[in-house]
Amino acid sequence: MPKKPFRNATSKAVLLIPVEVDKNNKRYFAIIFGYGTSLLNKSAIEERFGLKTVLNSVPANSIRCIAMTEVAGNARKSNEQMPKQSTISDFSLDIERDLLNGITAVSDKKNSTFSGMTITGTDSLNVSTNRDVSSIREFLLDIYKVYSQDTYKQNFSWIDHIAPVKDKTLKDKLDSKLIEIINAKEETIWMAVPSVIEWENIQGFKYQGDRKNTYPDILIEKVLDSFKKPLMHADQLRKKNISVISNRTDKEIENWTAYKCLYGEIELDGSQYCINSGKWYKVEANYVDKINKDYSATSESDIPFPYFQVGEDKNESDYNKRLANSNATEFILMDREIIKHGGANSGFELCDVFSRNGKFIHVKQYSGSATLSHLFNQGLTTAELVKSDKDFVAKANNQIAKQCTGKQDFTLTQNYPQVVVFAIISNKNDKIPNIPFFSKITFCNIKKRLEMMGINVEISSVNRK
Repeated sequence: MPKKPFRNATSKAVLLIPVEVDKNNKRYFAIIFGYGTSLLNKSAIEERFGLKTVLNSVPANSIRCIAMTEVAGNARKSNEQMPKQSTISDFSLDIERDLLNGITAVSDKKNSTFSGMTITGTDSLNVSTNRDVSSIREFLLDIYKVYSQDTYKQNFSWIDHIAPVKDKTLKDKLDSKLIEIINAKEETIWMAVPSVIEWENIQGFKYQGDRKNTYPDILIEKVLDSFKKPLMHADQLRKKNISVISNRTDKEIENWTAYKCLYGEIELDGSQYCINSGKWYKVEANYVDKINKDYSATSESDIPFPYFQVGEDKNESDYNKRLANSNATEFILMDREIIKHGGANSGFELCDVFSRNGKFIHVKQYSGSATLSHLFNQGLTTAELVKSDKDFVAKANNQIAKQCTGKQDFTLTQNYPQVVVFAIISNKNDKIPNIPFFSKITFCNIKKRLEMMGINVEISSVNRK
């Protein structure tokens, strides 16, 4: 009886090779076979080793494929590929808002290590070579020398702005610092809704351990009160559930852990970090300063926004009506007045409230980066449509005419808006809203684009009572 061949679909192996990179420094390289990645201790991996090695080796116009994450929005991940070698500007990556996770490019022919090879870099480096085991150390040493260079800063210096924290030891240290800050009741850490929700359908939020009460928002001090024991470890936040309660059925329609609802910024060992939707990022200190200065320099709106009255205002729609009625001769309510444009299913709100003196007012209840990014992009989109599309302006004027029934008529032109105002409803009484760092990145980017169109940008807090 013939022997049947042995087959295995999940073979894995790792070859560890020590390399002396200098007299006092030995580094270990892991060469992966099959599914060998699963055998590695992730905290021992040099983060972005492959990415920086590739960027140090390739011309700016030799990129074939990238992988990225939109950290300043809803953490959307995407891959893009070009049919020919391209520059980074040919891709949709926004260097202010997106995190470059991986890249495939063709190395410079003058590069003695890779010499015209197609190479891919993430944390790992993927490259084909005809080296055998006897000469592999020499090749690995050459790779390390390429990695140690900083030539990437000529064309790709922006990758140092933001980097995800993957090292478990560092994450544990950050979590410990986080708990200290929360218990000290410092305002640099707070909680917010981590995803886009339909506020008009929300009754409120319930916290595990406090099911009797329903809260209008995720309030960090109330979440702390719901613990039976003092907060000592981040795992307590990972195990604490927060439920979204429907105002129609009184039942839970979504839930997150308290840890996922965390936002804020901290300094640890001289470096700047931020937590966004429960994920840690290291942020270059100079970049933090640049964004914070740009955000703080934004003009505060002089519009006398009334309080958001919990109970009276069940949602943003109720508040927008009350805002419009607070100055009926000046304001025109445009909330939920959808302008059909650009296709059968395409529709846009001009803004939530329009001011006859040329201001488009956009109002949103405060939550995490995804919701605020949606708010800021909405302000940009409608402003661009008004400035560039006469048909859209004509349709907008039809909606405005309906809202002006019994009032003085108003005609929108492409000279509008003069000002875009973002009003953020929150529990804090800050003049300029304290929003997540990644939301500030999105805001500053959109502010710059609006100002290039000659539009001023203002921001305001609306206090929730």
